[in-house]
Amino acid sequence: SIQTWYLPDYDNEQTMLKAFADYMKKEQFDLWLSWNVGFDWLYTYNRYAVLFGTDFAEYISPIGQKRSARLQGGKTYYPAGMSVCDYLLWYKKVFDNLANYDLDTVFEHEFGEGKVHEIEDFDVVNEELKLHNIEDVERLVQIEKNHKLIDHYDEIRRYAKIEFEDI
Repeated sequence: SIQTWYLPDYDNEQTMLKAFADYMKKEQFDLWLSWNVGFDWLYTYNRYAVLFGTDFAEYISPIGQKRSARLQGGKTYYPAGMSVCDYLLWYKKVFDNLANYDLDTVFEHEFGEGKVHEIEDFDVVNEELKLHNIEDVERLVQIEKNHKLIDHYDEIRRYAKIEFEDI
């Protein structure tokens, strides 16, 4: 099953974000991988700073440190000991023939159909939005199972002796 952090399941945003950060810290992942990671990472990183007054990257780092990184033309920080990568960019490097790379187009290309749970207004937090996000994760997992891009880029990374972010 997919672990979710859905605002209505928590008393407030701060409690939810703390639960997410605690989960990331406990699991000590090697890789944070998102579709369009610039949005996910920067939003989470900045909200954590606003709500807690501390550094998200340091908090979830397996060694309690952060490292400088470039993202969307600006400077940010990633957790030391964890790579933060964009699955969208990885996918585009391998499949460069799509008109655009929004998830609906990619899902149509991969599965012959777009999203089941369409969202018109992302400002409305409801069960449909939760299902929409779960659908995105499940389909991205299926894309990974079909194409094994993590293994592909891991092989390149190891051969070239570079970090995932340098690919």
